[in-house]
Amino acid sequence: MTSSKKLSRGRRLGKYKLLKRIGEGGFGEVWKAKDLVEGIPVALKIPQSGWLTREHRKIFQDEVKLLAKLDHHNILKIKTADKIDHHFVIVTLCGKESLADRMRRPKSVRFIYAVTGQILSALAYAHRKKIIHRDIKPENVILFKDGTARITDFGIARVVEQTRVKGEGTGTIGYMAPEQAYGLTDFSSDVFSAGILLYELLTNQLPPWPFEWPYPKHGVLEKKVPQALVGLIKKATAFNPVRRYPNAAEMEKAWHRALKQRRPQQKKKRRKKKESLHWRDYKVQSFVKLHSRKLKLDYLCRKCEQPIAEWMTACPWCGDRQNSFRNITTLPGLCNHCEHGRHLDWKFCPWCYREGFAKASNRPSRDKRYAARCTNPKCRRPMMPWMHYCPYCHKKVGRHWKHPALPDRCPHCRWGVAKDFWSICAWCGKRLGGRS
Repeated sequence: MTSSKKLSRGRRLGKYKLLKRIGEGGFGEVWKAKDLVEGIPVALKIPQSGWLTREHRKIFQDEVKLLAKLDHHNILKIKTADKIDHHFVIVTLCGKESLADRMRRPKSVRFIYAVTGQILSALAYAHRKKIIHRDIKPENVILFKDGTARITDFGIARVVEQTRVKGEGTGTIGYMAPEQAYGLTDFSSDVFSAGILLYELLTNQLPPWPFEWPYPKHGVLEKKVPQALVGLIKKATAFNPVRRYPNAAEMEKAWHRALKQRRPQQKKKRRKKKESLHWRDYKVQSFVKLHSRKLKLDYLCRKCEQPIAEWMTACPWCGDRQNSFRNITTLPGLCNHCEHGRHLDWKFCPWCYREGFAKASNRPSRDKRYAARCTNPKCRRPMMPWMHYCPYCHKKVGRHWKHPALPDRCPHCRWGVAKDFWSICAWCGKRLGGRS
């Protein structure tokens, strides 16, 4: 087999033209390339010639087959794996940058929450499939332009383990669980690595061995996140595997519970406002008491802090259109333009008129909130109330959505509103007049 060191920029491997070397290590090289047939950028992983004997190549190919069965939005799926011009080549989509690259620049807490949620979602899926990653680190998380984060190198650590001396551990120092140093790995090892990565994202500090709590910069952590999230990181990174979450699915559940808890100073702010309620606040409270559960008013407007639903384009109390549902949406995906939730099989955002999503799942979503169907005879796919566009064919909704709790009609869009309570139409964002 020809050595991968002879690869150079501009060289062709089959239908792929090498553009730039973007990674290199003991395993081999990673190249950004162009698929000359499909016209898209791809990443080529090419093992070193001496790394793969015939026996090891068979093990590696078995792992590739296993990875090909994984179908999750946050796992970097293998497009193909084949022998091209004497090189064993693994082809994947090419992202914008790795999380390691992104960590060199300032990061918002919102960004950290978004990436962490996607990492945990991918790991939880893998653990349900009985697969352990074994090497969670920033370099193995690829970020795409649409805001999606995808984990790569699933299974590679297992192959590396089988090519090493018995008893030698796998993983990357700084991120791997203590037991991995002794060749012992289970699902909680991935939990540990994910917790360490989250701590580093929030504090720019890797906890040192032997991982004694509290870690350096613990004060920075407590100022940034709710106490429940501090407890989550402490449990996930416990030295003893028995004290951690048993798998990523349990950690993901704890993650969502922690995010629902607001910081203490935010709670105090809300209590203080209750001491002197304005007449508008009584109006809001009356509406919420009557219709909160029916209309799913589960969130607070970022501007006026009054209850809103995720499906609302604008706050009906103050008219603000910039509310983000990143990390708090009940749906598995997110539109990175309007930051409303979406199902992974939706091809378009039903809340804002934008270009389609780069990748939509082929697995149809099931949701008890589907209550209507697209009027396009060629589509007829399910829709939720208050959608502006069909998420499958992009057809604009012609019907006027209504609800028993909203007896009036907006004079502009004709959708259901409550003129006795609202100042703004929550669906088109225009000001309402008095009751007609």
